[in-house]
This record gives sequence, structure tokens and C-alpha cells, in this order.
Amino acid sequence: ATKKSKEAASTASEGETIQSGDEVMLISRTGCYINAEERSEDIKARAKILAPRAKMIIENEEDKGPIKHGDRVYIKGFNGGYFDIQGDRARIKMADKRRCNGLEIWKKQGTGQGEVFSGDAIFLKGGDRGTYIDVEEQNVQARWPDEGKWQEMNIEFWRD
Repeated sequence: ATKKSKEAASTASEGETIQSGDEVMLISRTGCYINAEERSEDIKARAKILAPRAKMIIENEEDKGPIKHGDRVYIKGFNGGYFDIQGDRARIKMADKRRCNGLEIWKKQGTGQGEVFSGDAIFLKGGDRGTYIDVEEQNVQARWPDEGKWQEMNIEFWRD
């Protein structure tokens, strides 16, 4: 079951606060859903069709409370692994959360800081080089330390 809390938005963002443990989806700048591939470490952004493999669970380090700008988060794919960055590669690491580095979540400048809301434009940063996840065509990778158009994505609650 998805946890959702109704809270007044104190920033420019509208919607409900995303909490640790919520089921979410990430949508690339092209409108394609970011998803984990079956039996693979690959992460892709292939289609504008919402499929079960686009369902993810977002967790913070405390496993409770709201997700906030600057938090270290763990994004769990439908197949159980966690998003991870290795070099330029964004992948699903099939490991226990404690063995994953997690990603930093940053809200787009000008949308305020604080809690992350469904519908917010976000950036995900991680890896040894501090690069951001980006999408080019269907490829999801982490090549640059920029918060640009290719790195921007929206986070929303999962819709069944």
C-alpha cells in the first residue's frame, strides 16, 4: 500500500509530500517513464506507456518521514534492486540497501527547498564523481555534474 500524507505545500510545488516507502514513478524530460529492465541491471526510459516495471519505492536513510531536498535516497526498482551509479552508468544494483550508496535528491532551482512533492522536477546525483542521472533517447546514464534539461525528471506517485 502506498503511504501518502496531505500537507500544505509551503513551496512553489503543488501536491502531496512524498514519504519514505512511497511507490513512485520517474518521468524523463521526453515524457518516457524510467524503468528497471527484467533480469538485468539496465535502467531505460523507453516508452510513454505506464508499465509495472516503472513502479519504484523511494526510501530515505531513516526509512520514515518525508523525502526532502538534499536527502540521500534509495530507489528500489520493481525487481528488488536499488538505483546506483558506477562510472557513467546508471544501473540497478541487486544488493541489500545497506550495501548501496544511494543517490542525493535535489529539487529544481526556483521551486523551493524542503519536502519533495508529487509532481516536482528533481535531479538525482551520485557515484564517485558526483554526476547526475541523465536521459538521452532511451538510455539512462550519469555522465555530467550538471543540473540541466537532460538530467531533469519529474517524480510522481505511482498510479495503478
